[in-house]
Formats: sequence, structure tokens, C-alpha cells
Amino acid sequence: MLTVMIVEDEMLVRMGLSVSIDWEKRNMRLVAEVGNGNDGYYAFLRHRPNIVITDIRMPGMDGLTLIQKIRELDRSCRIIVISCMTDFATLHEAMQYDISSYLIKATMTQDNIRDALDKTTDDFSRLEQVTESTGSQDRSQILADLVARYLTLHSVTYRQLVSSLTREGIPLPPPTGLLTVYRNVVSTEQMMLKSVCHLIENALSLTRETNYFISDHCLIFFTNTFLSDSIDGPIQALNDVYNYIKENFSQHLRFVYSTEEISLESMPVYLERVLALGSRAYLFDTPVLSVDHNGEIADRDINGWFEHLQVCASQLRLDPKLYSDYLNAVQNAYRSLGQPRSEVLKCLYEVTVLLAQNNRKITPDQLTCCHHYLSKAQSLRSMMSIIDKQILAFAGAPVTPYTHLLSDAVGYMVDNLESDLSLTSVAAHVNLSPGYFSTLLKKETGMRFAELLGDLRLKRAQDLLKNSEFNINEIAQKCGYTDIAYFSRCFKKRFGVSPSSWRNL
Repeated sequence: MLTVMIVEDEMLVRMGLSVSIDWEKRNMRLVAEVGNGNDGYYAFLRHRPNIVITDIRMPGMDGLTLIQKIRELDRSCRIIVISCMTDFATLHEAMQYDISSYLIKATMTQDNIRDALDKTTDDFSRLEQVTESTGSQDRSQILADLVARYLTLHSVTYRQLVSSLTREGIPLPPPTGLLTVYRNVVSTEQMMLKSVCHLIENALSLTRETNYFISDHCLIFFTNTFLSDSIDGPIQALNDVYNYIKENFSQHLRFVYSTEEISLESMPVYLERVLALGSRAYLFDTPVLSVDHNGEIADRDINGWFEHLQVCASQLRLDPKLYSDYLNAVQNAYRSLGQPRSEVLKCLYEVTVLLAQNNRKITPDQLTCCHHYLSKAQSLRSMMSIIDKQILAFAGAPVTPYTHLLSDAVGYMVDNLESDLSLTSVAAHVNLSPGYFSTLLKKETGMRFAELLGDLRLKRAQDLLKNSEFNINEIAQKCGYTDIAYFSRCFKKRFGVSPSSWRNL
């Protein structure tokens, strides 16, 4: 369905155009009606219509300037001019911008308008045929060209864009949420990038063409999907996309989503920070990372660990000078997370040295051993675990328990026992990689994922057998078992009797 925007300062003419045409019958949708060129330009940036119907003489930005600006951004948009100006110079100037039709208000009829719309429909049909046969740029590629200037901070920076919009009296776009997908520049083909974008669109239920851009180093999606509390589904969807691309194309993507709205003014700092985080992907063993509006890490587990380090300062009763140095070292380590690995290690070394200086239980050999393992660690979580085991445990400070993560994970499993739960889906719920979640689970519960899931399901079965009227088959299904015979075997192996015998005890 083609989208249409009307830019006309005369309200009666604008209303007449909007209500006299059966847009749905023509497979068109009217997305905007505005009364001047300034609002028209902003509406074009927001909606990216296929067809623009515009006047020439309007307050603020005139129609010719609007058309020129549209053509700088989009060569495929069809433009219909409706004007009271009949002089040849104006007509000639308008035509140089590839105008589809030029209608004179004083003489135009409904049939003239319909014929102009039919002509634009024919133009798009021919364009699609040319695109399919020659592989010329499609609409999304044209948008990508625009973003190559604006989003990747190349020839036109965001500050220049903001300055230009402000100077021309065009309101800035409202803040929005962003999903930035960091990619391997060298080995990722353009066609595959479009396929990845479509996969993400489908996974997050986004609208095509207007939501994503392909830039030099990343894919950028404008979406508020991650600004609500219910983001478990979208995070799982991104993990599924990550696994699919990894298995089928041997590509490793990194998803970074904003937990807060990003304004146009703050975009340069935000993108620079996010791209830095993406390029340091080795630090994070989960493909989905959350950041705030400044591009700072918003991962609750990582942030919680650094808060735990700060608490250790008071627990270890450091002297005032050492206490101050230690807190500064922890803050420096946190700020280093978007920097090269060597800088992260340097800051963590300083943290451990200050901890060791205040506690005789930490020997020089233990500190050396800790630094050796840190130098070999391949992820930030590995570094955190090494410091927990090699330093904090000996310093008398409690090791980070991670109980909030396991509590969330087990709660999620209990609430969804009827579903087809997997290690990947539960790990995604707490925003951890399957491998790390499996290790953490084994460390704290002594059970593998399948063992814990089976234990939870059988305990639920016990409760239902004693406290419900469901039959054995219904109980099996409510506990996630699709095969009643298998359920009975598992139950008898665990409790020594069959489900029916348990109910009758």
C-alpha cells in the first residue's frame, strides 16, 4: 500500500483532497496533512511517504524548497504539485525535480487528481520492475544513504543536522528508543544484512522500511520495544536471531538496546559509546546488552557486581586514604568497560592491589595468581568470577551471590512449567548466555538445567496430585510432559511409586 502526504496551506483545499479521494480503493493510505512547508518537511522525515501532494506558495518554507529537500533525501518519492501559479519559470523550476504532475488549482478537476494519482501508481509499478531486473537501489537503500551521512557521523554530523533543522524552524524529532546491532564490517555481505534486518523486524514485529538503517558499522533500529517492563519476549527473540545467524552464516552479531529514550542532540555521544561497546564484544558473554541514554552499561548483574565492590570497601575497614583510592579505582574500572581490554585489566589490577594492601590474608602469590588468570580471561564475567574467588573470598568479603538472577530464573521456570522450556530461553530471561547460565546454575545448585527442570516439574506434579481434581493425563500436561508414560516413569523413579499410587497414599 502506497503512503500519501498532503502539504497545502489552504484548509478547504487540503480537506477537499483528503475526503474526496477513496484512498483505500486506490491501495493508498493518507499518513499526514500539514499546512506549511516546515511541517511538511518534518512530516516527510517522520513518515517517508511514497507520494507527496504539495502547494508551491506557502508560509515559511515554500513548496519548491520543500521539493528540493525531499529530492536530496529520496529520489523515488513521487511528487504532485497543486498550485495557483501558472508562470513558465515556476513550472520549469519544479519540473527539474522530477515532478510527476503539475495541476493548476483554478482549472483542476477530480478527474485530473485521480489521473495524477494513477500516473504515480504506474510510476511505482515500473520502478519495481526496474529494481527487480537491474538490482538498482530500493527504498531502504535510499534511506540507508541518508543515514550514512547522519547516523555514522561522516559528511554531515548530528550537530550540523540539529543546527540546520533549528535554523529552518523545523521541530526536532521526538526522542525514541534504539536497538543497535554491531556487525563484522569485513565479512558481512549487504544482501545478508537486509536478511538480518528482516529477521529482526519479524522477531520484534516492526514495520518494514521506516524502522531500520544499514550504516558502515552497525544496523540501527528506531523502536520503543525495550522501553517497557515486558522485554523478556523481545530479548528472547534477539537471542533466537543471534543463534540462527551464528549457526547458518557463521556471523556473530551484538545487540545493544537502550533502556531509555535517545534524543537527537544526545545521539553522537550515545552512538560513539555504543559502537565502542560493540567493538569490545569479547567483554560480554551475552549477545544482548542494555545501555542507558548515555550509552553506559545498564546490565543489572554487571552493575550489581561493581556496587558490591564498593560495599567491600566499608566491610574491609580501609583507612581513609586507602578507602578513597579504592573507591576511585572501582569507579575507574566501571568507566573503562567501553575501552580496550588492556585498559579494563589495568583498572581491575589496581582494584585487586588495593584490596590486598589492606588484608594480610591475601598473599603476594595469591595476588600474582589472580592477575595471571585475569590476563587469560576472555570475558568480563570471567574476570568478575576470578576476583570473587581469588581475592574477595580470601579478603573476608562475601562473594557476590547472584541469588537475584537464580531467583528470577527459577521463578520464571515455575511460572512456565507447562511450556517447552529450554536452557536458552531461561538464560535469555535473565539476560545471560546459555553457557554462563549453565555454569552458574551448576555452581550454586549442584544441578544441571535438565535436572532442576525435572525436579520442579515433579514437585508440581506432587502438589497437583494431592491438591487438585485433575486426572493424571491433565497433571502431566500442566507439568510440561507430553508423554504420560514418560511422566509416570520419571515420577516412579524419583518417588518410588506411580502417580496414581502417590495420590492414594
